[in-house]
Amino acid sequence: VIYVVVVFVIVPGVLLGVSALFEASVAGGVVVSLLLLGAVGAFEFWWLRLGGCNRLLSEEARAEGRRALQEADRELAGDAEAPKDRGEARELDASAPGGSE
Repeated sequence: VIYVVVVFVIVPGVLLGVSALFEASVAGGVVVSLLLLGAVGAFEFWWLRLGGCNRLLSEEARAEGRRALQEADRELAGDAEAPKDRGEARELDASAPGGSE
């Protein structure tokens, strides 16, 4: 629900506001555009470089989520005995007839 509100209401509203500001005052539109770009850049820096993503969801929680997703994918595919990592898959492929040599 939050995603829908942000993506389909807030973001278009802000961008329409900037567009209207450009029509009223080019200098004001440029200033607000630069401020918005700076805010997005600061958020990206915090998220990627300062570990902001880890403050919301720890690395362990993300790894557990990936494992659960892989297990659910295997169950949906009907392959309950699938190898758990790519190293085992390569070993199985190499031992199969016509596998990589």
